[in-house]
This record gives sequence, structure tokens and C-alpha cells, in this order.
Amino acid sequence: MTDAITYAQNREDLYIAGFFPDVENGFYVDVGAQHPVRDSVTKYFSLLGWTGINIEPQRKYHELLAADRPKDINLNMGISDAAGSLQLREFPSDGLSTFSDVLKSEYEQDEHMRSAGHTDYDVTVDTLANVFAEHVPERQTIHFMKVDVEGLEYQVFLGNDWSRFRPIVLCVEANHIIQDWHQLLADANYEKVLFDGLNEYFLAKEHIARFEHFAFVRMFLVEKQIKPFFLSSHIADLHGQIHHLATEAAQLNARHAEALARVTGENASLEEKVRRWEEQAQHLEAKARHLEENVAKLHASNKSIKFHLRSLRELGKERVARRVFPVQVASPPPGDHPGSKITSASPINPDAHSTDTADQRFHDRTSTDVAFVAEEKQRGA
Repeated sequence: MTDAITYAQNREDLYIAGFFPDVENGFYVDVGAQHPVRDSVTKYFSLLGWTGINIEPQRKYHELLAADRPKDINLNMGISDAAGSLQLREFPSDGLSTFSDVLKSEYEQDEHMRSAGHTDYDVTVDTLANVFAEHVPERQTIHFMKVDVEGLEYQVFLGNDWSRFRPIVLCVEANHIIQDWHQLLADANYEKVLFDGLNEYFLAKEHIARFEHFAFVRMFLVEKQIKPFFLSSHIADLHGQIHHLATEAAQLNARHAEALARVTGENASLEEKVRRWEEQAQHLEAKARHLEENVAKLHASNKSIKFHLRSLRELGKERVARRVFPVQVASPPPGDHPGSKITSASPINPDAHSTDTADQRFHDRTSTDVAFVAEEKQRGA
């Protein structure tokens, strides 16, 4: 089952469509058109290819109509029972602005309406008969006319030439009647055929047969499912938001993946640097241990060298002492050397055997120490 989108406030567009299941590219007149989409009775038909005349006194809505309905005739004016100008009281809220002095007086008694504020300005007005004569093509059928003028309905109907310009269907907002206009329509040979709780629908009696073929139920309750535009629009907005959020999420995920890859690469680079630094630190620690071992060996060699130097100095001193102060040898006991004339200690001959023995010890020890020092230096190197 397909959807039927209603743009009107109370499904007026679908009720009117029920009178014209056989019409394509029809023609409408919207008196008090207001917004071109929101609560519009004619937007549904515009999308189906219909065209017509939109009459709207409020400047802001006329500009919107001109932009949205370039194929239509969009008039910034009001409709009354005579040509001229009237003061429009424009309220911020939709559907309240009016030419009616009675409604203006009623609104002044309403505290909420007073606090809302309003703007008064003069607007050009003309009759329906004049507008139709100027803008409706010759022999053009006016399929329907919607009238929503906030209290000025009587003057609108009074200003038409019903013998010349006869819309087939009239849709009239009837919830706030200031001056009863029903007799005007009865005199113009229009018959009320439907009431939707807010609007009354009239058929020109020469087209009353269309009511017998009223197809609203079949078209919009059996074959289609009715959805208000504001709901469909809200759903579409939600879908748009979901799509936008999904797009943003995908972009964020892509940026996150990119950042993660960049951070992962940076981490790998840092880890490689840390690994190299650790290897360098281990190498430096090994060199430091090697240097400490060498320093310890040098200390040990230094002690040994000092010890041997002391030994050398002591041996040197001993040799000097032996040369300067010869050793006194005691006299042998009597009878050991018969004929000997030595009776007291005699000086030692430097070339004697004892001196040679001391010299040999000094030479041997010195050679050993020199060899040891050389070996230690080689180890230290």
C-alpha cells in the first residue's frame, strides 16, 4: 500500500481530490493561501501538475509562494466586496492575521493575543469577479476554490459574479463565522455536501453528480495510507539526521583508524629507538665493566710496581753499603790455618767472591723486576 501525503491542516486536499479522481492538470484558486507547503490545501495538487491562483495579503508568505509556485499566479493582495485597501492586522502566529474589525476587537480582549503583539499595515484589496476576469483564461474550468480569510468570508463571496465564475467545489473554513454567508452560496446555486469538522464543502448544483462518485474512501482509505506531511517531513528529517550522523561516524572512524595507524607507526619507531638505546646502553655497560676491570688491574700493577721499586731501592742501598762498608770477617780459630798471620778483621776485597755473589743477586732480582714491570704494562695495554 502506497502513502498519500496530506499537506493540509485537516486533510482538505485529500477530500477535494476525492471529487476529481478523473481530472489531471486541473485549476485551483486559493484565497488566503498563506504558506506554500505547511497547512497548504493546494500543495498536493501542485505536485500533481495542477496550477492556479494563490492570493495572499501577507508579504512574507507571498514571497514564499512566488518562490515555490513559479507556474502559478501569485497575488500579494486581499479579497473583499469592493476594490480599494484595507488594514491588515498581522500576528506572529500562523492563521490569525485578519482584515475583520470584529476579530481585531475580539483579539484585543484576549490577554495572550495582546502579549503576542501584532503589526498593522494597509493592503490592496479587490473583488473575486475582478481577479477572475483578469487572471482566469477564457473557458478555463475552476475545479475548486478554497477560502480561509479569518472573518471576511461574506465580503469575499459577495464580490464574485457567480453567473460567470463558478468553481465546481468550494472549501470554506467555517469554524468562526462573523457574518453568515451560507445564504449567498445557496442563492448562487451551491449545495453543501460535506463537513470535515473544520471546513464545509459545497458543490455547484450543475456538478452535483460528482458527489455520487466521491472517491475519497477508495482513493485514500482503501488503496493508500494517509500520512500527514508534517509527520512524513519529520520522518524524512530524522532519516536525514541519521544519514548525517552515520556519515559523521564513518568520517570519525576513518580519522580514528588513520590516527591509530599513525600512533602505531610512531610507537613502532619509538620501540625501535628504545631497542637501539638499550643495546647501546648494554654496550656502554660492558665497556664500563671492562674499564673497571682494567682500572683494577692497573691498581694491582701499581701496587706491585711500588713493591718492587722499594725492593730495588733496598737492594741498591745494600750494594752501596757493601761497597762503602766492607764486611768484617772473623779470624779462624787457632790451628785452622797454620802459618796465618791474620790476627784481626781484614777489609773485604771488592773483587772477592762474597761481593760477586751480592752483585749477582742484585742483577738477577733487577732483571726479574724489569721483566715483571714490562709484563704488567703489556697487560694494562
